[in-house]
Amino acid sequence: MKTIKKNSQHFLFLLFSIVLILMWGVIYNDALIHMVTVWSQSESYKHCFFVPIIVAYLIYEKREQLSFSQCKPVWWLAFPLFVGQIVYSLVSELDINILMHVSAYLSLVILIWSLIGHRQARVILFPLLYLGLSVPAGEQLVPFLQSVTADLSVGMLQMVQIPVYREGLYIYLPNGTFHVAEACAGAWFLIGTFAIGVLLAYLYYQKIGKRIAFILFCAVVPVLANGVRAFGIMVIGYISDMKYATGADHLIYGWFFFAFVTVLIFVVGMVGNDKAPVLSAPVEGKERM
Repeated sequence: MKTIKKNSQHFLFLLFSIVLILMWGVIYNDALIHMVTVWSQSESYKHCFFVPIIVAYLIYEKREQLSFSQCKPVWWLAFPLFVGQIVYSLVSELDINILMHVSAYLSLVILIWSLIGHRQARVILFPLLYLGLSVPAGEQLVPFLQSVTADLSVGMLQMVQIPVYREGLYIYLPNGTFHVAEACAGAWFLIGTFAIGVLLAYLYYQKIGKRIAFILFCAVVPVLANGVRAFGIMVIGYISDMKYATGADHLIYGWFFFAFVTVLIFVVGMVGNDKAPVLSAPVEGKERM
């Protein structure tokens, strides 16, 4: 009878949790639809379609650890969840999309945390945090990245003694002019590479220091690589008297270069990777410390 009663309680709790998550989906329907629209329309956020799938898989991998302890709901988290609804209503009225997206994400994390409790929330802490990368943010860095790309490319042109004059984002060579446009800023590559880097840091390393160092590496390398790419295109254009690297081949060179950098990041991530800790179920009748 105890087993039947326990199973019944688990079923009711699961049903209750599903209902709450469905209610979350209804409340944040507009924000979720807008997020998916941004993913589909912007090259910078195509990877966001994979983030929820990755998160689901990472949580699935933790299924044995999650079974070690029962869910212990944290009901006081209902208060920040309620405050979040008020904030969401305000930013929705002001039509601030980025805040709507962040509000939807945070409310889901708090909701899950309140349902499963502190212990199990710690078990799936990384997947919950990684889900934040589904929020379409980062294109605000485009003006900064354009300037950095121009700085790097001009500096390297001067190092190889190619005559160059810069005026804002326009770079003048003796036989041609280049403009560091928004598409050339490399924002899409930086955002995507950063998402990959965070995941690899979690999978490859166990030490916090190594994880932070690798994430920083994945944030800096794409910026430097984009400067090198722009420099290479300008050199090819200069040497070929603007016959090459100015049309479709401009994009082809860029894709091959970024593919190389992505492979490099994967290879570097495998260097010095840590062994995953072996987890075992707690002995029955003993508290797991």
